[in-house]
Amino acid sequence: DTLSFTFEVIPKPKEELEAPGDGVYIYGLNIEGAHWDFDRGVLTDATPGEMFAEFPVLYLLPQQNYVPDPADYQ
Repeated sequence: DTLSFTFEVIPKPKEELEAPGDGVYIYGLNIEGAHWDFDRGVLTDATPGEMFAEFPVLYLLPQQNYVPDPADYQ
């Protein structure tokens, strides 16, 4: 009950990544109604005519007794 995950968006292609020492990489996710700007590292409005956009690799890192920053979006 004390285990949570923090995450980090990884701007590299999955082929350039090696297995992490702790945690897991997740890839193959898509975004509906938005677009990930790889240059700026932020979500932007969807490209016209694009229903689904590729989301970058996510790195999930387990944290015990993790308390999120109150300023972060939950």
